[in-house]
Amino acid sequence: METQRQPQTTEDEQWSGSAPSGAPQSSGPEDGALLELEREMSLSEFEEDRDVILMMIKEALKNRSYNEAQEIVHKYRAAVKKDEEFATLARLTAQGIEGAKKVASIQTVLDATPEDDYETRIALYERIMKIQPGNEEAQEKLNECKRARGDIVPEKSHVPAASSKNQMSSGAQAVTTIATSLINTVKIVAICFFVLVVLILVFALIVGSTPG
Repeated sequence: METQRQPQTTEDEQWSGSAPSGAPQSSGPEDGALLELEREMSLSEFEEDRDVILMMIKEALKNRSYNEAQEIVHKYRAAVKKDEEFATLARLTAQGIEGAKKVASIQTVLDATPEDDYETRIALYERIMKIQPGNEEAQEKLNECKRARGDIVPEKSHVPAASSKNQMSSGAQAVTTIATSLINTVKIVAICFFVLVVLILVFALIVGSTPG
């Protein structure tokens, strides 16, 4: 059985989303004027809410919600040539979509690979990690396969965070120790001063009461 070839899309189509098949192609001065008006309105809206729009795209990319990111990019695609950061996010969105397609293909192979075929599964998960370095689920599966094969893989831990907390705790303890030492020193000085004053007063009384 011959495998059907997927239609290739251009970079612009990846950024903006391809039009539905069979949709009428706009032509003529009236349609051109309408498209230009829509473009200007979209660009105006982007300029007004730029920071929010960019944040939404970044959040979608962070969560690997590439379809959501693509919808936003498509809506404000007129800004691609106007805003460098938006254009960069648009490219990352296109790359993310392509990466997700590759990962889906690899996952299909993984689903057909026996659970005890660790060598193959490890190689496939490593390919996924090259495509999506932040894929925590794939990383965990990769570690599980390596452990099952006999490799020594450290358990997932939050050592950096714990270390940071320990450092903060140590710093707090150091500050507390210094403060306590200062307070104790002040107390000692105050006591010494008080004793000195008392001794002076006693000495003065003794001298004053001694007959000349």
